Amino acid sequence: MAKPTTPALRRRRTLRNLVLLLLCPLALTVLWQFPYFTSDQALWALKKENFFESGRVLFRAEAAEWPDYDSLGDEFVVLRSGDWYALGSLVRNNLFWGPYVFWSIRPEPDRALACTQNSNDFLFVVSSDPEIVTVEVEYLSDIAEQGEPVYALRTVRREALVENCFLLPLEELHQTSPLSVYSGGRLRGYDAAGNLVYQEPVPEIWARYGVEIDGMR
Repeated sequence: MAKPTTPALRRRRTLRNLVLLLLCPLALTVLWQFPYFTSDQALWALKKENFFESGRVLFRAEAAEWPDYDSLGDEFVVLRSGDWYALGSLVRNNLFWGPYVFWSIRPEPDRALACTQNSNDFLFVVSSDPEIVTVEVEYLSDIAEQGEPVYALRTVRREALVENCFLLPLEELHQTSPLSVYSGGRLRGYDAAGNLVYQEPVPEIWARYGVEIDGMR
């Protein structure tokens, strides 16, 4: 015979269910680390955990609409807080969103172009020269389809994504280059007429890989 339901038993069951419901976000945090139901909530979390709460959004897009940057996740944003700029992204896991990558950078007074130092598939560049509207990067890449590597320079050029910020996709850099972009790349900046207005010096390390630039090997 089923045990009769009393008002006290119903209250205990209701209280138990309420406690379980309140514990669900905590369980999601432990299991998936991001119980955020919208991308706006995940963006807030991204800014907060990286001490960039005051950053305003300069650019925001779905990565699916920008195939060159699909490695960034499901959405990516460019933020600014004072003199600092940041590139961040968000990922979606079924119903939930969460922060993904975050890189911040501050333009250097003695360099027209400053870039992130720790990315493999893209390069985030900020210009301190208002004349620069296009940025180009040269980087080492293995052009041999098989066998021993043969290194040559690969070039990527992009116009500003927003204001003075540039995002350059680097094709399979982690598979084809022996160096990070920071130590093995060379940046150039061009004005609206296509004139070269800034160029970094040739990285000396290129010579180790047999790359000839301006008579240098």
